[in-house]
Amino acid sequence: MNSKKFVYLCISILTIISACKKTIETNKSLYPSYPVQGSYIVVGPDGLIYKTYDNGTTWIAKNSNTTQSLIGVVSVTPSLIIAVGYGGTILQSLDTGNTWVPVNSGTNQNLLAVSFFDNNNGVAVGANSTIVITNDGGNTWNASDLGIPYSLFAVAFTSDTTIVAGGQIGIAVRTSNTGKTWYQVNNPKNNKNINSITFLNADTGIMVGESKIVLQTVDGGFTWTYVNFATGNIISYNSVVYRSEDSAILVGGLGFVFGKNPGNPFLTLIGDEGQITSQDLFSIAFYSTQIGMAIGSAGNIIRTATGGNTADDWEEKANNFNDYIMNAITAVKRK
Repeated sequence: MNSKKFVYLCISILTIISACKKTIETNKSLYPSYPVQGSYIVVGPDGLIYKTYDNGTTWIAKNSNTTQSLIGVVSVTPSLIIAVGYGGTILQSLDTGNTWVPVNSGTNQNLLAVSFFDNNNGVAVGANSTIVITNDGGNTWNASDLGIPYSLFAVAFTSDTTIVAGGQIGIAVRTSNTGKTWYQVNNPKNNKNINSITFLNADTGIMVGESKIVLQTVDGGFTWTYVNFATGNIISYNSVVYRSEDSAILVGGLGFVFGKNPGNPFLTLIGDEGQITSQDLFSIAFYSTQIGMAIGSAGNIIRTATGGNTADDWEEKANNFNDYIMNAITAVKRK
């Protein structure tokens, strides 16, 4: 072999080694190739319900026994799942989302969100100030009178008797007696829809909504403070979840942002938003502090097995749910 050919051969070998090294290094930041345990239920239009056991690698369609669009879902226990939707639809599953039966809600108004405090106490809210409450695990539901003509898009318990709800044009309401009476609470950004509410404990909670609205409370929802998370391309925040005691993740149009508590009650933005999809993200849930998933338009999901702190921690997976746009996700509680 002459010297020129030898040099070309060495260059070729080094190029291949370099490419392999880059591939290995790149793969370090991707979603793991090994199976990841994570059980979720997602709900969507025309009564669609899907379930996964492997953090979204495979999805199994379930018969919902309804054609109404389903908008909200919550895992109450490892076996009890409640879904709500249009036409006053409430569905109950007693076997971890495998089979579903309709439950009488007492209303034909669209139900848009649902929350439970424990195995018994739950609430669903929706169009035209509709609120229905259960104290027997979703078997029976009773109407609660809000007294103001606004639709509610989000709801969360802070204790067994205290509930906070939000919705149309920034309306925020609170009850401390399980819905017997409601009153409006201060919202410093009261002209934008509230899309999602979550509470870490009885005191600390977050509301998010249109136009990058992020509000935080540290007194159980009596007062709310505007938090400036206005960054990047996200138009609206659609869903928020506490991943752990000191961190939360918000998702919306085109991506997500990650907030962390640096030793004080209020979250601060960590870096810029992560944009790993061109699709809007509608709902997010975490199966553990490390394993989480968000669902978006065109049947897309993003998922993480490493906490989701940066965009590199997430993987986008397309063409789920026959490309239907699903509305909400819940992580099935572990036993």
